[in-house]
Amino acid sequence: MFTEQNMNIQDVRFTLFRKGIESGMVAANAGLFNPRNKTVELHGKVIYRALDDSFQVQAQKMAWDPKTSVLICETDVSGFFREFQFSADRLDIAQNRAVFHLRNATFSGPG
Repeated sequence: MFTEQNMNIQDVRFTLFRKGIESGMVAANAGLFNPRNKTVELHGKVIYRALDDSFQVQAQKMAWDPKTSVLICETDVSGFFREFQFSADRLDIAQNRAVFHLRNATFSGPG
């Protein structure tokens, strides 16, 4: 029987799509799934990786909202975009527009 209560999930793996094409993978130790609005909150070691390996981010907390197609990454955010390394307080990935919003970010890379 289908429940409307939040569900604890373990060893989470899912694929994100942009314009109907696979664009990235998310993996996490654990999380919480809300069946009513289909949001997912992930915690522990959480990693998002673009399938073309051009981008990767790791954080302690990520949340996916399918209505807005935004993946919110918080707490110990770090990763790379092409040849640049970054760390930030927060990163929002707008999946259907391929836009990244970083807050309080530091970058390093070829100079």
